[in-house]
Amino acid sequence: MPYLVRKISSRAKFQALEEVESIRDVEGDFVTKEFRTNNNCLSTYFIKSIDCLYDAILAIVLTADNLEKLDVVVIDESLCQESGVFHCQTLAGRDIPIKEIKSEHHDLKELTYGKFENVLNLYKKLVIIDNKNHSSNKEEKNIIRFSEPRIKEIIKEALANDRIEIERIHSDSIKSKVMKLQKPA
Repeated sequence: MPYLVRKISSRAKFQALEEVESIRDVEGDFVTKEFRTNNNCLSTYFIKSIDCLYDAILAIVLTADNLEKLDVVVIDESLCQESGVFHCQTLAGRDIPIKEIKSEHHDLKELTYGKFENVLNLYKKLVIIDNKNHSSNKEEKNIIRFSEPRIKEIIKEALANDRIEIERIHSDSIKSKVMKLQKPA
C-alpha cells in the first residue's frame, strides 16, 4: 500500500487537531507554520510501502539544515484521494543525495483554501486513527517520531550500503555530521 510522508513542525499542535470541533477553528499560527506552500504545493515523499519509510526519512533529513529529532505524518495514499487531495511527482527544492529516492518527491498539488480544509480534515482523521490504534495497542502509526540517535542509525545503515552521495548534501552542518558517522576505511 503506498503512502506519502511529510515532516510536521509541531507534534503537540498536530495532536490537538483531535480536540478541534471545526477545522475552521484551527489556529492560524499552526496553519501558516505547518503548511508553507510553494506554487500552491506541499512537499511530501512517496513510498510504495511502509517498509520504505526510512527512504523518506533519509530524504527529509539529508535535505534539511540541521540534524535533530524528526516528526513525520504517514498518509495512506487512498485517504488522500478520498479527501480530494492529489499529488504528483516533482523535483525536490533541494538535491536529494540518494539516487534511488530522487524520483520519490511528490507535491500535494493545486492547493486552494478549500483543499486546505480537506488537508486539515485528513490530518485530523489521521490523529484520531493514531490515537485509537495507540489505545488498542496496535502498531500502525500515522504520526511517528524519530529521535536523533535513531536517525543517525538510519544514516549509518545507508552509508554502509553506499547509498548516500555525501558531496551532494546541501547543508555543511549535515554533511559534517554524516561524514562523522562514516566508518573509517
